[in-house]
Amino acid sequence: MRLAILTGMYLLAITPADAGAAWRTPGTEMWGACARALLPMTTTDMAYNAGLCGGVVNAVAFTKDDICLPEQVTRYQATRVVVRYFETHPEQLHLDGVALVATALREAWPCK
Repeated sequence: MRLAILTGMYLLAITPADAGAAWRTPGTEMWGACARALLPMTTTDMAYNAGLCGGVVNAVAFTKDDICLPEQVTRYQATRVVVRYFETHPEQLHLDGVALVATALREAWPCK
């Protein structure tokens, strides 16, 4: 779990010049990881997906100044918001998954 959070934070910290060389997760892969993270964890693959998605959701939520999640929002709820965004915007799934997670959370919980 810590590795997923650190990986997510690293992806958010890269500069555009570094973006080509950095590890990236396309929206299609992030969508799959987050959708599987909502299911009961019965395998190590499910735990991996939950960690990847949860780490990115947490990293985005706590490092972006324009996203203000209420304290009572759970990671499960935030993940559902992200999955719904992916499902309603399939034309964007070729874009970077971390950026799409940020967009989904920003639309749901913008800072006032």
